[in-house]
Amino acid sequence: IISSSSHLFNLMMAVNDYDYNKYITPQTYFLQVTDIDMKSMSRSCDSEYGWMPIGADTNTPFRGVYKGGGHTISNLIIKRPHTAGVGLFGFMINASVDSLNMRGSSVQGQFAVGSIGGAAISSGDNVRGTVTLTNCTLNDCTVSGNETGAMIGGILGGIDMHAKALIGNCEVSGGSVSGGMAVGGICGGSAIYSMLMVSGCENSMPVKSLESGAGGIVGTADTLMVV
Repeated sequence: IISSSSHLFNLMMAVNDYDYNKYITPQTYFLQVTDIDMKSMSRSCDSEYGWMPIGADTNTPFRGVYKGGGHTISNLIIKRPHTAGVGLFGFMINASVDSLNMRGSSVQGQFAVGSIGGAAISSGDNVRGTVTLTNCTLNDCTVSGNETGAMIGGILGGIDMHAKALIGNCEVSGGSVSGGMAVGGICGGSAIYSMLMVSGCENSMPVKSLESGAGGIVGTADTLMVV
């Protein structure tokens, strides 16, 4: 049960611990039961860089199921302009997030940057990892990368080679998303041999790419289906 910013901090510490990470599997469920303001916890986590993503390393990705319960996480602050896999959740594999709302958050990174998830990755053994993000909303959030930042997205930043992502019934409004290339309102970009399906999503916030690959829904993609 997740009912406070301290609970989210404990989840982050557990997932990012190499020895404990293996105990959090695609069958491990977390349920948020109230709205959570992350402003103070973001600063407490690191006064300069803010929140450390849940799944901050490819060796310790988030694999669980996070049920937002229709509740809101507000005022998340991440300022990691030279970091990959940046978001509330960083690197994710065989994971899902459902019915989570984000409001008034500021997320900054270098590569694979998103408000809810940074990167969907594969296991590296030719088994496609799948990340599912459904029924989530983003309101008045800023997601950004610098002029060389890539795969910057409102909901999800990027999808790694051989990985899959399913994004359904998500809505983005207010705020902005910007970066160097592969910038999208819902998802920034997906690598070669990846797969992305976007269904029933809506974006009304501005998208800005300084180089190439900007889209209201998706910036760039290899195999893509939008319905």
